[in-house]
Amino acid sequence: MSDAGDARRFVPRPRSDIDRRSRTDAQNVRDELLRILHRCESVIEAGRESFAEGAPHDDVASMVVMNDDLVWAAVTVRIPAILLGPLSEH
Repeated sequence: MSDAGDARRFVPRPRSDIDRRSRTDAQNVRDELLRILHRCESVIEAGRESFAEGAPHDDVASMVVMNDDLVWAAVTVRIPAILLGPLSEH
């Protein structure tokens, strides 16, 4: 059972600010793209000679692409080029 005091305590939340949410979503995507780009850079810095089975950066990449030369090209050339496009727009 409730009384009039309970009704006065209820305050509805304001509706979500769509513009703020869109900006937050865009920033989250940009942040994730930057994280991926940093991972690619760490692979590039380690060099092709260390990109072998069992190496940490090879393990993650090889889960997606099962060919060493394709993985190396994707992580060192293709993915950074793809990511730099959207990142340079902001």
